[in-house]
Amino acid sequence: MLWHLIKKEYRSNLLSLKFIISFALLVILMIISVSLHSRLYQEEVSDYNSRTMAHKMSLNFLPNYEMLGFAGIALDKKPYPLSIFAQGLDRGANKISRVGLMAFPRLNVGSGGNPLFYTTRTLDYLFIIKIIASLLAILFAYNAVSGEKEGRTLNLTLSNFLPRSTFLLGKYIGGFSSLLTPLVFAFASGLLITNLHPYISFTGGEWMRIGMLFLFTLLYLGFFFALGMLVSALTSRSVITLFVLLFLWVLIVFAFPYFASLAGRRLSPVSDIAEVEMAIDTANYQANERVERRIAEYLIREGKEPDIDWIYAAVQQGQREANVQVRQIEEEYDRSLSHQVALISKLSLISPAASFSLAATRLAKTDFGYQRGFILRAQMFQDEFIRFLAQVPDTQARIEPAKIPLFSYEGESLRESLSATMPYLVVLLLSSGVIIFLSFVLFLRYDVR
Repeated sequence: MLWHLIKKEYRSNLLSLKFIISFALLVILMIISVSLHSRLYQEEVSDYNSRTMAHKMSLNFLPNYEMLGFAGIALDKKPYPLSIFAQGLDRGANKISRVGLMAFPRLNVGSGGNPLFYTTRTLDYLFIIKIIASLLAILFAYNAVSGEKEGRTLNLTLSNFLPRSTFLLGKYIGGFSSLLTPLVFAFASGLLITNLHPYISFTGGEWMRIGMLFLFTLLYLGFFFALGMLVSALTSRSVITLFVLLFLWVLIVFAFPYFASLAGRRLSPVSDIAEVEMAIDTANYQANERVERRIAEYLIREGKEPDIDWIYAAVQQGQREANVQVRQIEEEYDRSLSHQVALISKLSLISPAASFSLAATRLAKTDFGYQRGFILRAQMFQDEFIRFLAQVPDTQARIEPAKIPLFSYEGESLRESLSATMPYLVVLLLSSGVIIFLSFVLFLRYDVR
């Protein structure tokens, strides 16, 4: 009997107009999205290769290691291929970070002060699933029970000694399967395009990430489909069901993450970037004043102006003092911003949409953590670079690029990403499980007449 109900529901949806519209919409949008972002990824790879080559060549224009220390070197962040599916913060975040005696890596997410509202700015896979596919899930589920009652078939179906739990389970499996059909075709179309692209090839670990991304997609859409079943089991008219579901959809997708972000920014405020810049300028200005004061004291004490070597040593000492202050300012800004984002992420777990977004960008290495990891790695490399300069026997010697330490950053491993996304997986599983359980409990008391 259950299999008969599943086939009936699947066939009914398969022949409906909403299935045709959903199939065409998802496949077309996926093809457009993947094609567009594959081309953008190709441009980013070309830009990355050009930048790294230009930065290596620029070393030939510096006369010695002393100038290298003041000029610094540029560190480039390599684009990650899964950004094709979830752009996240990748567009606005640091692509280059310069390190040296007078340059410090700084975190810049380019998100207008809200690092979590980055999933509705571009037509990528994340946007298609989070916004469009979730609406389609509601469209497939809103009349699952109330529609049967309006058509006067619900009472007849249940009068044949059919358990209500079996009826609801058949509706859920059949309806959700019909939603997955266009989704699978769209997802397969996107993967086919990426595999045919000459600049894109995925490693085994990246295929695992793609598989996890699709798993999160199933759980996310399963939640909205279950929500549609729940509301449909609470109402007697499909129109009312649809309006209630659209209201809940707006709350879950937009309102809850927004208020979580607002609460996080209030509970854990971060200094404005202009204040950080002012503090850094003040530290450098005070360092220059100390150097001028030391020169003036030398003039009074010795009765003559100091030679160039003494002045150079005084300037270096002042710059080191300023660098300590600047480093403290930068690290404090990084810590406060990271704490704020972590708090917002925790508060956003109330929304399955936020959980899906955070998991998708984490798997695609376009989340806040990946951008911060790049800066932290750059800061570690800066210490390594300064130690290298201190060990150079002759700072006036010609630069040998092959001896300069190499910078690399790959981000977290697959195991680390899977571990980090487990809370989002649990949230989606529990949310869907609770909604499905409530649907079964409430449907047992549903008036089928």
